[in-house]
Amino acid sequence: MTRTHRALFFSAIVAQLAHAGMFLVLKDATFASNVVQVVIALLCTVVCLVKAKESARAGFLLPWGLLASSIFLWTAGQMLFVIPLIRPQARLWENASNILWLLFSFPFLLASFVRSPGERRDGASWLDFAQAFLFFCTLFALVFSHPSIISLSQTYEVQSVALALAFALRFSVSARGEERLFYRNAAVFTISYAVFSIIGYVAEDHGFPSGSLMDLCWTVPFTLLSLLAMQPSLATYPQSRPSQLLNSSGLHGICAFGLATMSLTASGLLARHRPLFGGWVVFVAFCLLAARTIARELQLHRVHTQLEDFALRDPLTGLANRTALERALVGRDEVENRNSDRQTVVLFIDLDRFKLINDGFGHHFGDLVLKEVSNLLRLATREQDLIARQGGDEFVVLLDRIDLAGAQEVADRIGTMIRKPIQIAGKTVHLSASVGLASRGFGEGGETLLEDADCAMYNAKSLGRDRIELFTPELLIKAKSAHTLHTDLREALADGQITVHYQPIYGCESAEIKGFEALVRWRHPKRGYISPGDFIPIAEETGLIVELGQYVLRIACAQCHAWNVQFGRELAISVNVSARQFADRGFIRTVTETLEASGLRPQLLKLEITETVLLGGYGGIGEMLSELRSAGIKIALDDFGTGYSSLSYLMNFPFDILKIDRSFVSHIHHDFRRSETVRKIVELAAILGMRTIAEGVETAEELACVRDLGCDFVQGYLLSRPLAPEAVSALLSLEIKAAQSPSSKPVHSGHFTALAS
Repeated sequence: MTRTHRALFFSAIVAQLAHAGMFLVLKDATFASNVVQVVIALLCTVVCLVKAKESARAGFLLPWGLLASSIFLWTAGQMLFVIPLIRPQARLWENASNILWLLFSFPFLLASFVRSPGERRDGASWLDFAQAFLFFCTLFALVFSHPSIISLSQTYEVQSVALALAFALRFSVSARGEERLFYRNAAVFTISYAVFSIIGYVAEDHGFPSGSLMDLCWTVPFTLLSLLAMQPSLATYPQSRPSQLLNSSGLHGICAFGLATMSLTASGLLARHRPLFGGWVVFVAFCLLAARTIARELQLHRVHTQLEDFALRDPLTGLANRTALERALVGRDEVENRNSDRQTVVLFIDLDRFKLINDGFGHHFGDLVLKEVSNLLRLATREQDLIARQGGDEFVVLLDRIDLAGAQEVADRIGTMIRKPIQIAGKTVHLSASVGLASRGFGEGGETLLEDADCAMYNAKSLGRDRIELFTPELLIKAKSAHTLHTDLREALADGQITVHYQPIYGCESAEIKGFEALVRWRHPKRGYISPGDFIPIAEETGLIVELGQYVLRIACAQCHAWNVQFGRELAISVNVSARQFADRGFIRTVTETLEASGLRPQLLKLEITETVLLGGYGGIGEMLSELRSAGIKIALDDFGTGYSSLSYLMNFPFDILKIDRSFVSHIHHDFRRSETVRKIVELAAILGMRTIAEGVETAEELACVRDLGCDFVQGYLLSRPLAPEAVSALLSLEIKAAQSPSSKPVHSGHFTALAS
């Protein structure tokens, strides 16, 4: 509220209090009361003018200006009313005041129907205005030509009610910020003015003349409008929605019917005394009512149509939404029951790694990408095909009257178009999509068809993304098996079916065990041993990997510390960490609490991560790795050399150990390229202050080769398979005995084999 606003507001309040107080002090307050009424009305006029200037940027200079004009006409009429109080013989001024009080309604009427900025006025609104204008003109003619029909006081009462209806009618269809604020304030003022003026005129008829306490009825509405005008204007406002007209259709109908009834009543009264002229007025009023009823019905029909379309459209892309898709599938069911020659095919499309775009460039940019993808889908499909956004970055295309070959062609076209670089907001985006394709089988419904396509899409994801997969019954069996496996895995964690085995890691020079890699194992009570390759991906997808990883970390740290205490060693333990675990905000706290509970020194814990963690799009990976290293924990990059950007990761992320993938170690003694690659990796690691572990060593020749190339550590089936804790204890005891034997000289690969046997 500005200083001017505050001054005007407090002035209006003071004037209103003075108006109320004078009836307690003065014996005859007639003159003083009417003068104060002039002051309060003038203050309200100034407030409206100030508000008009403030609202000019929102396009509401004219409406507030019209309100100020109306109130000034009322003020001028009140000034002329005061003159006979000073000079009783000047009755002419009193008649002039009555004319001004009647004209007071016309600028108000214009304000109630003036068009707001950006608004497109419909025919029904013009008809409402015409009906109201006809009523006021008829009322004006009645009061001056036939005062015996309606008195001036009755005219004031009726016109105040008509003004209230006109503004309530306008408010019912206003939907935007500044517009709705203005018409709400005006409606409140006109309604309060109608109520108080009726009370005032009834009081006059019952012996309470001007100068009594009833004079407050004329000033309270103006003070209220001054208060309402103090609200700040809105420079911007949201777009209107069709539902807002529908929600207020009850109020709108009552107000419009009320105005039409008053107009017909006034024109009917006029027709009784001037049949020809009045009859034409009645005819016009009836025509306006009929035209207005038809126009409003057509408008409501359009609103219902827009609402139905809005309910079936995705607001971001303009595509069909899930509800529309479900309806379309049901419709296809009914048609195909009658026409078996028609075939429906569903394409379920999911963008690959879309989360990276949202995390890297923000959700607004992601929305722009989704809009562009929706445009590409429109170009890649036929006109009769239905395209729906299932949610997030998932889309569904419903193909009608098509065979599998044609559907495959559409899917290929979609994949090709999405795969092309897209220019958005000055950035180049590279996308790909996994597509599941399903056709209707005998007796299948639309919901089943959608589930089949979804299942095929997930199979495309699991096979490496950016591909098209056709649904087969085997996929459904696989999906059900995965679901069962997920349920069993939860029970396995609770029942203790999950165990941890340990694969020894040897030092290449000393040929001694330097630590272990913790590997999870699951023996199902009915299905027997289940490979980690089967249940780890399910745990990753469902998020159960977080709980599973915490379990393995807790068991491994406690077991390693127990061995170190038992054998007086400084053995390290390596634990694999998934991308989902790094996404958990409490991961670092979990690691530190686990170390404290187990008693293991942080320097003996090695967390192994793959490029999946770095590609996962999770924010703050570098900071998390640095925080772990500052706590003394070692970080190893697993499967080094198999990804896309491993060299850049070495420069940007803090690693202590590189684990050379088994694909480079296998047959290294027969392949010069592999041996040279490993040599360069070892040299690079040495330059960056990192140590290396060669994985997957399975022959003595491979072991000798990686030792000669300078690897620091080695692990593989040649030396030892993953062992149960009891077997590890026996192996450590054997190593101690071998070290104590005078004949032990662990300088060649044969000793590794002896230790592992």
